[in-house]
Amino acid sequence: MGNHLQKIIADAELRAQNFMTNQILDNRLEEFGGFVKDNDIVQPKTTIYGVTTLISLYNFKNSRFYLNNEFFKRINIALDYIARFQREDGTFDYLSCNFYSAPDTAFCVKRLLPSFFYLQKHADIPGNKEFLEKIRKIIEHAAEGIAKGGFHTPNHRWAIASALMACANIFGKEEYRSKANLYLNEGIDCNEYGEYSERSSGNYNRINDEAMIILYEQTGDVKYLDYARRNLEMMFFYFEPDGSIFTKNSTRYDKFKKFYPRDYYFDYLYVGFLQKNNQFLSAAAKIMDDIIKRGDLAPDCLNLLLSHEELINYLESGSDVSHNPPKFIDEYSFFNPDSGIFRVCKGRFSYSVLAKNPYFLHFQAGELPISVRLNVNFFEHRCFVPEKIEKTNSGVKCSSKLKGWFYCPFSEPPQETDWWKMDHDKREKIDGPELYIDAEIKEAEDGVDLHLSIKGCDRVPFALEFGVDSSDFLIKTSGFVYKPDLGGMLVIREGYAEISRGCNIIKLGPSFGKHFFVENNDKENCNKNSSFYFTGFTNFENVINFRMVSQRFKDENPQKAF
Repeated sequence: MGNHLQKIIADAELRAQNFMTNQILDNRLEEFGGFVKDNDIVQPKTTIYGVTTLISLYNFKNSRFYLNNEFFKRINIALDYIARFQREDGTFDYLSCNFYSAPDTAFCVKRLLPSFFYLQKHADIPGNKEFLEKIRKIIEHAAEGIAKGGFHTPNHRWAIASALMACANIFGKEEYRSKANLYLNEGIDCNEYGEYSERSSGNYNRINDEAMIILYEQTGDVKYLDYARRNLEMMFFYFEPDGSIFTKNSTRYDKFKKFYPRDYYFDYLYVGFLQKNNQFLSAAAKIMDDIIKRGDLAPDCLNLLLSHEELINYLESGSDVSHNPPKFIDEYSFFNPDSGIFRVCKGRFSYSVLAKNPYFLHFQAGELPISVRLNVNFFEHRCFVPEKIEKTNSGVKCSSKLKGWFYCPFSEPPQETDWWKMDHDKREKIDGPELYIDAEIKEAEDGVDLHLSIKGCDRVPFALEFGVDSSDFLIKTSGFVYKPDLGGMLVIREGYAEISRGCNIIKLGPSFGKHFFVENNDKENCNKNSSFYFTGFTNFENVINFRMVSQRFKDENPQKAF
């Protein structure tokens, strides 16, 4: 595991070079010392994240920037910029949306804390005392703003509580601890399955885990560490066959986006080392091995490692968790009825069923994912959104009833003739027809079968939409080979289709195409993938097979194979 530490250092050096290249060095400018990042914007949060990386490299003996004089100067002017752009109440702005923002200030303090604690222990190293005093003043000023501010999202509470608990210990102010406890008294929103309320497997889960780790360190209460452990255990059931993270049921911006578990590395390493959990240590090793294979940047966690020197010693020792290659769980079945998710992984393929989500079924073979949605324009309804998932003897089932209605005229003349000012809740309604949709997913060899039934009102057109996360795939049938465009609309009328990306192949069908009415007005819930469709009319009942293909060109007569 020594090569993991080398990778973290090398990539921290690369980040540092990029930060320094984008540091404003014209002392006539107000933003002198700040780091420019996205959209040509300079802001304290970006500079704080950058300067802590520089401080780590300045202090790390294996870094080529160790005690570097130019680094010393760059760090100092960056810290001066941060202090200048701190609001008078101690808060920082997050220029994309939040101003005088206590939660964004808490995130900034969380990033500064590991550097602060390390500098406290090593103030005798040249330059560190100066860094320490500047960071101390920034954190002390920030604590006042955090304590007086509010929040927006669930995860903000734990960022604020963890930052205030640390500041209570640093500055000896019990009012910070009292304010932190007001947040903590609401109860940590991590359920028995290990899931936080935002369901953000791509991002906010690990941010919550990091807050729980700080709370554990600052209070000594192991229950906070247990929340992080529980979530990290749950995350094993969200890793796809290609090592990416399943994000389709997130309620945040990471929904439908491609994430790898890079930033979970430190959490698995920390909790695994602390609790002697070989499965977690193996997961950390697997995450870093995959990063190296993909050629991605290592997580930006050198500041965290530096403040936990026992982890550096562990990595430098070359310790390994076993003689076998590091890995995640290869096969699993996970059902969380609270969140309405059922996930199964069978080595090279996985499938997921979601409640309260228009994309109710997801099937992934290797690096090729397909998301399934049933579009049906039935009165105000636009698609099938199952209310809940039920386990059956042979799989899982989800259902929904769609009901139509019509307004009646007012029984008394309304006071307003303007349609938009009328109180339409006072109108009587006439019941319209109903539509009953049942989808049962049954596991089969190398895949699943979708048993689909749509009954009730007849002659309703529907479209079964299959979405792939880019246009980088081929569709092959007995009649054509097609490379789709983003936003394209292809209806496959008969037979089976092979969907392929590289060596990853899914065989899908039998197809049906009775019409070309595939548009759907539900733009908000559209994942904007490349899509193709099977189409039909109600009443309808059929079985659609999803199969992972391991050998495309296969002789049907095995005696002739060689």
